[in-house]
Amino acid sequence: MFNLFGHSCPSMSMRDAKTELDKTQDIHLVDVRTREEYREGHIPGSMHLSLDQLHWQLEKKLADKAARTFVYCLSGSRSSQACRFLQRQGYNNVTNIGGIMNWPGAVSTGDHQGKRIKEWNEQQERHKARQSGAGGNGQHCL
Repeated sequence: MFNLFGHSCPSMSMRDAKTELDKTQDIHLVDVRTREEYREGHIPGSMHLSLDQLHWQLEKKLADKAARTFVYCLSGSRSSQACRFLQRQGYNNVTNIGGIMNWPGAVSTGDHQGKRIKEWNEQQERHKARQSGAGGNGQHCL
């Protein structure tokens, strides 16, 4: 298959990524969405490096270019761009895990990393129930 946009980045499903993250603490988890999106809900333990600011935050927040790094966004598009950028900068162990809308675990809200917020998860479950009960298309709200 041809890649018209440069080198492709290895990818992994959110379910497989969660399994890997549950097994080891040695993985850097990077959210490349906007600050507002991050505050609304992010994977616990992730660091925020928005795609539009990645170039100048990179050296400060991700100094180890050999570290195993998982990158995600809302749907997988921005994380794909970020992975390719990271590879061009010499990061050689980067994986695109796609969009948080497919994350099978709990999420945190606000700027506090690692804090799980029950209300956000309940809100998402209520939304899913409304979508399925109303013949919705299964799209997630974030």
